Amino acid sequence: VVAGTGTVGAHQVAGNARPQKAMTTIHVDLNWLPNVEFSGIWVAIKKGWFKQAGLNVPGLTSGLGAGVRSYDFSNTPEYENAQCLHQKNQLCIGVDDSSAIPIARQAGQKLTGLWAGSQKTPFGFMTCWVPPKPKLNKKCVSKNSIAVKNGKGTGKNITSPKQWKGLNIGYQQDELYVPELMLGSVGLSLSDVNPVQVQFTTSDLTTGATDAHLIFVNNEPITLGLQGVKTNVIPGYKYGMAAFYADVMFINDSQMSKYKNQIKSFVSIVDRGWKYGMHHPNATATMIVHKFFSASSGGGPAATKQQEIEIGQFAKTLARDKAGKIDGRMTLPRWKTIIKDLKTYPGSLGGKPIITSNINPKDCFTDKFAPPGAK
Repeated sequence: VVAGTGTVGAHQVAGNARPQKAMTTIHVDLNWLPNVEFSGIWVAIKKGWFKQAGLNVPGLTSGLGAGVRSYDFSNTPEYENAQCLHQKNQLCIGVDDSSAIPIARQAGQKLTGLWAGSQKTPFGFMTCWVPPKPKLNKKCVSKNSIAVKNGKGTGKNITSPKQWKGLNIGYQQDELYVPELMLGSVGLSLSDVNPVQVQFTTSDLTTGATDAHLIFVNNEPITLGLQGVKTNVIPGYKYGMAAFYADVMFINDSQMSKYKNQIKSFVSIVDRGWKYGMHHPNATATMIVHKFFSASSGGGPAATKQQEIEIGQFAKTLARDKAGKIDGRMTLPRWKTIIKDLKTYPGSLGGKPIITSNINPKDCFTDKFAPPGAK
């Protein structure tokens, strides 16, 4: 202290200052667009929680460095994670559906799930809503609604896989196991329906090319609903897919020991941000649309209402376990069922089962990093 001034000399500051702890660079690859599905990450970035914990996660990125890269509709998060591992001094994290982890392990990529954003898979099917006779749902013309117009059909709404017999069932590439599981849960199989491969669009359903269409229950039905198109939603978690998780955070086993403390911090912070988002859905959705989900990535101001409804579905249903808690942890019995199902059903017509190797369910996940569930 300089006499009579009460100030600290510059040389003393330098001599007494504690050296700053090096920040750990983290790269995250998502399996979808940067929307409310990943609220835990966006809330944590906005509130500065990562930085406070010594984790360098600045925001969105298009490269392999620090930050979060959204899905580009080409390479999978598993592929991108493998590329990230070539970067020095960087923790590489991915997010994908639970089925992706045993599939990757079969291919020799040793991935382990750390935390699940969704306790219930959002996979499901959507069908056109059929109004009472003699009206016609002109915005969505499935066989049943066309039948009403022609006066030759039942005009009944399709609300269960039990009603799919003889209908055109739209599925996306490598996800044929979804309708197979749902059909199997009601005693039917692919031989009872006409599978039709579709893309990321709902026009095949609304124009009548498909009668039941593979969707995420928290996405396409909301978008169509805001456009005035009424639909019926058939959740996969109610028909054969109760074991599957979604938005599973994973890492490569090679980084587990080196980054153990950072992994624990990252998972805990994302869990904290996720729970915050679930309890503040509208404010969180608005923040994400404004800061992360730009119009160029499919969001923007026009998507705010859709995002508010979507995060509300996570908060009320998808993110909650059987006890009604928001929980990122996973269980061994469910992973055993996931692997059993993937060893039973193929991912494409005429293909082999998705899993043919003996994958140990215990290798697919760990619950040592995920905090307990909470209301």
